[in-house]
Formats: sequence, C-alpha cells, structure tokens
Amino acid sequence: MTNLRLDFQRIAAAVPQGASVLDLGCGEGDMLAHLQQARNVHGVGADIARANLIRCFERGIEAVYCDINKGLSLFSDNAYDVVILSQTLQSVHIAPPLLLQEMLRIGRLAIVSFPNFGYWRMRLQLLAGAMPRDRLLPHTWDSTPNVRYCTIKDFEALCIRESLHIEQKLFLLGEQQIERAPNGRAQMAIYCLRRASVAARVL
Repeated sequence: MTNLRLDFQRIAAAVPQGASVLDLGCGEGDMLAHLQQARNVHGVGADIARANLIRCFERGIEAVYCDINKGLSLFSDNAYDVVILSQTLQSVHIAPPLLLQEMLRIGRLAIVSFPNFGYWRMRLQLLAGAMPRDRLLPHTWDSTPNVRYCTIKDFEALCIRESLHIEQKLFLLGEQQIERAPNGRAQMAIYCLRRASVAARVL
C-alpha cells in the first residue's frame, strides 16, 4: 500500500516513460521521487521554500529555486517533455492564463491538478453562509495560503479562451473516479494540456 497522494499516482500514469519533467512547486520532491522510480524520468523540481529545496537535495532530487509568481523565464523553450503543476494553481498570484501558457512554452505537455470549488459540499457550505473547507482546502478563510479558487467549469472555459487543447482529464472524489457531472461531484480535477497547434499536428 502506497502513501503517495492520489493525484500524484494519477499524474504519474500520464507521464511517458523516460520523459524529462519539471515539477513546479515540487515541495519536498515526493512527486519526482515517485516518477523517477515508477517512470524512469529525468526530473527537476522548482520551489520557493529553501527548506523544500534542501530536502530535495538530501533525497538526491535535482531542484532549483523559483518564485512562480515572478515568472518562469529561467526555463528555456521546449526544455522539458512534461511540466507539472499539482495543487498549486489556487495559491499562485501570477495570472493563470500566463502561467499555463508559460508551462506550454517550456514543455510539450502540461499537467495541472486543482481542488474543484464547484464540488457540491463546497456549494452547500457557501449556501449556509460560511467559506467552504474540506480535505483539499483545509484552511480557514483568514489563514489560507490560497488566493484564487476555480471550478471545473471555470477551468475548461479558460482553456477555450486560451486555445489550450485538453488531451486528457480525470476527476476524483476521494479514491473514486468521477465520470458523470464532475463539476458538482468531484473534489479534484487533473488535466493534461497541449498547445492547440501542437495537438493538431499530433492528430
């Protein structure tokens, strides 16, 4: 039985064997450690917390200091096969359209996961007059590091506006995969994105 976060397990399944991977907001490197073992990737982490970078180094994981909010200019075009942003989108100050476009400048495939604010239990808490909290969004309104929330519907509208091709999407409620009405029933969403022009050539 693995203790790896469920979204990490599902994201790993979408990463090609042997790919080069950049993990934005890598934390202590759990995702990259798993990818190196399970998918034989060459991975690099990026994080703003020096304690996380030190922990990555201790584990033998390559990592660089990066403040995502100040942009990703330190990474060159098409430098990686896959760029991952796992449960970080809600806590960044940089505009999501710019961040997603930057991910697809740096990598050919972008994988993004985020908690779905459209989940029905969230809506009920709002109807009851309180800011929602759950396993994925556990902080109170006055202590949360999050600065923006979105629903699955919001995110897909953004992909259309930014001409981002959704190659694959997966919705989760705990350990269960949600197929029907995910905007109201799923706690977490995972998307694999490509630039629309690249997707057309692949097809």
